[in-house]
This record gives sequence, C-alpha cells and structure tokens, in this order.
Amino acid sequence: MMQITPELENKIKEWREIVRKAKESGVPKVQWCRENGIARNSLFYWQRRIEEYEALTQGSKQDEVPVFCEVDPAVVVAGGESLAPDDPLKAHAMIRIGKYQVYVDDSFSMDTLSRILAVIRDA
Repeated sequence: MMQITPELENKIKEWREIVRKAKESGVPKVQWCRENGIARNSLFYWQRRIEEYEALTQGSKQDEVPVFCEVDPAVVVAGGESLAPDDPLKAHAMIRIGKYQVYVDDSFSMDTLSRILAVIRDA
C-alpha cells in the first residue's frame, strides 16, 4: 500500500502538472515525452502513482461511467479481478497494466492486442 508522506504529496503535485500537460498537448504521450525531455517510463509510472494516490485520498468517483467493448477471445478485466481457475477461456498469458488485466489466448491477433494495449496506455 502507498504510504502518503509530505514528500510524496509534493511529487504528486509536480507530476500531476506534467501529466496534465502531456494529456492536453494533443500528441501521443511517447512523442510528448521525447519532445520535452521526460523519460517515457517516468511519465507512465507517475501517472499510475497519481491514480493510486487519488484512489486512496478521494475514494471511488461516483460519476464514473464504465465503458464496455467486446473483445474475443481475450478478456479485459479492471479492478484486480481475475478469471476463475475453471474458466473455459484457458488464457495462455495475462498482461497487467495499472488496474487492467488482459488475458490472451494463443489465437489472439497481435494487431488487435496492440490496439487494446494502446487504448489502455493512453487512457
């Protein structure tokens, strides 16, 4: 669990502004990082830390509306849920990105997976 300290709060404030600028720039985050001398991994790390911080300090957002899309034969799960061990899907790999888990079957298209991961990354 994240321990909230004054130092962390200062870093969150600093990085919240950086993440906001990247998001509002209108260019892909990777490109924005390159143009602004920010390590891509740092931006995504702090974006995740900010989300964790806000979840701890603000609780769940009541006005948040989930967005659903059909993805077959992969299952995308949010919020730390997982497939039941006897699930017939029998995923061969699980990719975790922040609060999302993507379960992938051997027959899943790499192109589709790339697009799903891009959407999750830029969310």
